[in-house]
Amino acid sequence: MANSAYRQVYILLHLVRHVPLNKQQLSKHFAVTERSIQRDISQLNALFDHEEVAFEVQYNQRTHAFELQSGASELNSAQLVVLIKILLASRALNAEEAKALIANLLQTALPSERRVINRVIQNEVFNYLPLHHNQPLTGLIWQFSLIITRGQTVLLSYRSRNGKESSVLVAPKAIFFSDHYFYLIAVDQERGLERFYRFDRIQDYRLRSEDGQANGYTSRYPEGELRRYLPIMAGGPRVTVTFDFWGRPDAALDWLPTASIITQDAPHHKVTIQATVYTEAFKMWLLSQGNMAKLLTPPSLVAELTRTVGEMNDLYHDTLAGDPHFEI
Repeated sequence: MANSAYRQVYILLHLVRHVPLNKQQLSKHFAVTERSIQRDISQLNALFDHEEVAFEVQYNQRTHAFELQSGASELNSAQLVVLIKILLASRALNAEEAKALIANLLQTALPSERRVINRVIQNEVFNYLPLHHNQPLTGLIWQFSLIITRGQTVLLSYRSRNGKESSVLVAPKAIFFSDHYFYLIAVDQERGLERFYRFDRIQDYRLRSEDGQANGYTSRYPEGELRRYLPIMAGGPRVTVTFDFWGRPDAALDWLPTASIITQDAPHHKVTIQATVYTEAFKMWLLSQGNMAKLLTPPSLVAELTRTVGEMNDLYHDTLAGDPHFEI
């Protein structure tokens, strides 16, 4: 006959795996009384309490089985569905990494609910289309997370969007996700400029051997503040802009978190909006709105956009002299 310590480990292992257990089954399995099983449960809970572990074995009246409950925040099945749907829609990870992450998330659900979740997501998982780079990213992102917390600098081998490879010494500051891609925000040590590097374009990296183990959190990067001003990952100076907008106002307010409506012109179905933005990111967004938006200020940015729109017109009429400017 198994002793109480073995029984308690057996119970705990099965509860961690979400295997339903009840006193009748356990007493029959171990050939002991139900009172002994109840004592095992009580001793497990006493251990959790003594060691200040946020777990408790509770009896579920609906399923007539014991369950391991956590006092800490746990993902429920509804939250799992939302997270998996967001992961699938992002297309940020290659198929192998995405499916492995989904499988690990599903392991936290109860078996009965896991089947429901699988039915909800199985078609999207089967038809999952990752981005064309198809690079594994999770390990690289974790390594740079460690580099950032240690305050180290890195010699980065990087392939730009035109395919050109270069080496640059950078001080990584933050990791950012936007529009399908993970970015490394780092300071170019030679130029002293903050730049964005797509993780899938990082070819290799090498730590500077003379670096110490400085605490990167002493100069913590304000990612949350950056996201308020940068709906698209493109840099440029930060400016305050005003523009007329004929689309649904929430389309602009959602994309530009700092935006606010300063005037409304109901007869002409437009609003005038003010926002603080990074210029290159804003130009990309504004051009995507077509004839639904017109920039009013600042004058220098109006001039840049006017030239860009003029080049677009010339392109479509085959009258462009030379190559387009690549400011956006």
